[in-house]
Amino acid sequence: MLNLMYIMARLCEHNVHKEHNVRGSTKGRAMNAESVSLEIHETLARINSAMPSLRPAEQRVAQFILANPRLAVEMSVTEIARAVDTSETSVIRLAKALGFAGFRGLKLAVATEIPANYVNVYQDLKPGESMETVATVFFSCVLRAFTDTASLMDFDSLRKAVELVDRGGKVVCVGSGASGYVALDAQQKLLRVNVQAWAFTDPHEQLASAARLGAGDTVIAISHSGYTSDVIEAVKVAKERGAAAVAIVGDPASELAKASDVVLVAASHEVPLKSGTVVSRLTQLAVVDTIALGIASRHQEEIVAQFRTMQTVLNRSRSKNRARPNRR
Repeated sequence: MLNLMYIMARLCEHNVHKEHNVRGSTKGRAMNAESVSLEIHETLARINSAMPSLRPAEQRVAQFILANPRLAVEMSVTEIARAVDTSETSVIRLAKALGFAGFRGLKLAVATEIPANYVNVYQDLKPGESMETVATVFFSCVLRAFTDTASLMDFDSLRKAVELVDRGGKVVCVGSGASGYVALDAQQKLLRVNVQAWAFTDPHEQLASAARLGAGDTVIAISHSGYTSDVIEAVKVAKERGAAAVAIVGDPASELAKASDVVLVAASHEVPLKSGTVVSRLTQLAVVDTIALGIASRHQEEIVAQFRTMQTVLNRSRSKNRARPNRR
């Protein structure tokens, strides 16, 4: 359990300084939430993405840093450990799990990402919040997720994903729950750029379709957690048959990521009313669109000509429907 009295004491000290910095900067604004920074926060995004793979004690440290980044960079290893009721070893272990030599390196990285008017967008909304606040905080979370996804994008992996999907073989898109809708959208987007794509959200159909893949084919597996067992099993079956696997995940250290050839991170934070699936779905859709756009850019003239033909056919159909008399 967090040492609440200790944290509140430090927050009171911190808020005096913060109030001095913010006062006047929000004058004339409808609400303080408008001052939410939408800068790219790579380290904070990395902490959030790694959360499912961390030990419980490390998760408590990570959650504290995400909720209080400005306060955390002013604290020592001992103070952080005391605040979240854990050992100094756990604090250092978190820093190393994130790729830093020690906690000092992690603090410096977080410190460079804290804007002057930082507002915590990781906390849940309180009951009875105004709709203005609900909307502002939610859209801030969405925009943060998009900028974090761009920040965490490995462009070599993106190029590899585009090459695998565009090599002419069959492409099977799999996902469950909210990620299943993203798989269906991926099928539609890929068909528009001349990729033979199918989408499956039923576990048995996912396995059956994966078993029919072979060398030159690709499976696109979508899972925010990266631990959806049915999706992981479909990937393993596809790879046994010689197909390649592209994973779109929220946790780059997840089991699905480890089972795949290419990993693309769709970042998402805990957002108001626990609607993380909404934000993760939007960033997953953005990654899918990026793959489709990458394929379109490789065949620009062909794709543009195809779109013109499609538009002509659709316009002709609409004209016929408008000219057709109403029947009763």
